[in-house]
Amino acid sequence: MPKKKDRHVMEALGKTRVVVENGKVVEVGQPQTDYCPIFAKVRNIRQFTPESVKGNIEFRIKDFGMFTGRREIEMERYYKHFTFGNPDTDIIYLISVVK
Repeated sequence: MPKKKDRHVMEALGKTRVVVENGKVVEVGQPQTDYCPIFAKVRNIRQFTPESVKGNIEFRIKDFGMFTGRREIEMERYYKHFTFGNPDTDIIYLISVVK
């Protein structure tokens, strides 16, 4: 039986369509906005471009396994900041700020 394709389609930085297949970024659209003060402060991304969006998603895949079976979030350290149901992006932002 052929291996099942692991495909994720999301809207990322700058309302950009991003497609990740089997842990690799395979498609990045054009950002619909070009700036966010949170990403400027936390990740030093001053302008959203297809390249900066791709780089950020690749960082997330590499650093904590986003879209992979090795996905990890250090919940024990940050649990006091969250309630059930918060999106991953909120958690990741808070993790970045707390460090």
